[in-house]
Amino acid sequence: MKNSYKIMGLVQLLTVALVFAFQACSQVKFTTLGYSEDPKKVCVDEGTASESCFNEYVAYSRSEQPQSQISDKLDILFVMDTSGSLDNERAEIVNNVDQFVSRLSLGVNYQIGVLLAHGSSSAHSGRLYQKSSEPVVLNPAQLTTDELRQHLSTKLSRPAGDSVSDGGEEGLFSLHQLLNGDRLQAARDVGFFRAGTALAVVFLSDENDICAQYPNGVTPKVDPDKKEGPAFLNDCQNPSVTAESTYQELLALQNGAPLLVGGIIYTGGSAVPVNNEDEIGYGYIDIIDINKGPAIDLGAGNLANGLAVIGEMTQLKLDIITEFLLVDPVRFANLTRPDQIMADTIKVQVDGHDVPFTFEPSTGAVHIASQDAGSGGSQVVIEFRYRILIPGASN
Repeated sequence: MKNSYKIMGLVQLLTVALVFAFQACSQVKFTTLGYSEDPKKVCVDEGTASESCFNEYVAYSRSEQPQSQISDKLDILFVMDTSGSLDNERAEIVNNVDQFVSRLSLGVNYQIGVLLAHGSSSAHSGRLYQKSSEPVVLNPAQLTTDELRQHLSTKLSRPAGDSVSDGGEEGLFSLHQLLNGDRLQAARDVGFFRAGTALAVVFLSDENDICAQYPNGVTPKVDPDKKEGPAFLNDCQNPSVTAESTYQELLALQNGAPLLVGGIIYTGGSAVPVNNEDEIGYGYIDIIDINKGPAIDLGAGNLANGLAVIGEMTQLKLDIITEFLLVDPVRFANLTRPDQIMADTIKVQVDGHDVPFTFEPSTGAVHIASQDAGSGGSQVVIEFRYRILIPGASN
């Protein structure tokens, strides 16, 4: 049985190799192989009358960093809080968008879309924003620099508001809407979300997202308009819209292509104004943290520098792989959920050397800092264990 399993594992490994060899010739130029060894039966006493038994697997993920840029195409999506208190910051983004794109390599085919952080009562929720006659998607290959800046200014200067979502504070919900159904297709119809294209999502807000789940011990600021509670009940519960669920939708959309999530928000690193509704960007911070992206503190000022940092980290996403998803039943037998992974067993090596990493339990992803992830051709090996419950089995 053991020899036959190893033969099956070899066939599985060769199949995966063929799949990723094909990918290496297309947009995503990196290879990832994986296999799991024969499982052993493990029974655990969970304090009940009977033990729970599992098949425990030792698994290996082997990846090779790309020799060249993973993708030369990039879609940039600005997700905007539309409250009037951000008028100045939106103008700064227009004036300093060059700070973002100047950090990208020459030849990167980028384009820009804008999404308003509106709730379900707004016709703009989940739809790329067009304020007037400017293009829905801004493509520098079709526009001069001045035209691009002018059209971006049109979109961001006093955009449509949404009083029902307290001025437009539902970035997660609006993004969830954009990533599904006819609104996703509408975005693709105008040339956004191109297949195999890297995606950078950048949030701008001076408050929390209405769908945010507050950390334990944190009391939300008083909402004098009393709009956030009803908006949460209407838009964030059925289905549940969270930072984690929205990130999973982004991963599904990208299907392995590079993804960066960043934002210009109040992070808590500097003082948050106390005389208005400004607040730490809960919800936005959470989805940025899952991606290990850049969270630029709005309270520190200097949006130009913040956009430059986001641009630099976006280019890193185009150059090297720093996120490795382990939940993959094709590579690893029966591994379908992150909670099946034994996080304390994970070991990561790059070119034979142990490197620090973080594990995201909500997605089953291992993250390595860019300075630790090697360079073109580097070998990344992740060893871990996972358990699959044996229904009805006991010791």
